[in-house]
Amino acid sequence: MRLFRFVLFTFLLSSHLHFLVTCLNVPSIRFGQTSALVGTKLYFFGGSFSTTNATLNPGLSYSNEVWYLDLSNSSLFNTAIPTWYKDAEMPVANFFDTSCVSPTNNSAIFIFGGRQFLPNSSTISFNSPVYKFDPNNNSIWSIPNITRFNSTFITRNLIQAVIDNTGRVFIFGGTSFKVNNNDTSPVMHYNDMNILDLTNMAWSTLVIPQAPPCYSYTATLLPTGLIVYVGGLDYFSDASQVNMSEIRTFNTISFIWSSKVCI
Repeated sequence: MRLFRFVLFTFLLSSHLHFLVTCLNVPSIRFGQTSALVGTKLYFFGGSFSTTNATLNPGLSYSNEVWYLDLSNSSLFNTAIPTWYKDAEMPVANFFDTSCVSPTNNSAIFIFGGRQFLPNSSTISFNSPVYKFDPNNNSIWSIPNITRFNSTFITRNLIQAVIDNTGRVFIFGGTSFKVNNNDTSPVMHYNDMNILDLTNMAWSTLVIPQAPPCYSYTATLLPTGLIVYVGGLDYFSDASQVNMSEIRTFNTISFIWSSKVCI
């Protein structure tokens, strides 16, 4: 009898929680999304709806949803289910992309690269390598007009952008992806530094021969102007994990790349 009551209680509790999650405005599980903080709003863009391997499973579904948490709510993390808000959807479903917020007005969010699909499907549909989202201007999505754009950046993904106080965006390396489901182009791996100046929307690309092609790393901009790269995967004839003791840096003032081993 006790076992029966326990099973019944567990079932009712799980059903109740499922009901709450379904009825409340809560995003479904996902991975590969990007995020950006504008004021007190923490935004999340896109992602994959599955927890299985996105590279090996062609039947996944991808999201163009935009969600945010309002951090000004003092009770946000004191509740079992935080209050989520939905905003204007992205023009395409996207994941493994990267984002940053313009320092000039601290509101415009720029989305770079990623693997693009028709929303809620596994149909590859590349549209634009850069999108602009303005949550303070009716949540308008637009494609910025960029000069001197690097055409090899078109399907770049598994990257991380950083932005300095002057509005320069730095994006290192990454890999390529298909533009549609019929694209048979080989996957490329890069070791270049792509820079977008948001003040004039001019793009520049630096070739860094001493840097290995790398992706899935972390990038952190220090107050000194150094970008610190940790971890990730290097690619020559095959992918290899980067030793965490190897710290790579890029100087955004002198444009010098260096690598040191920490003991």
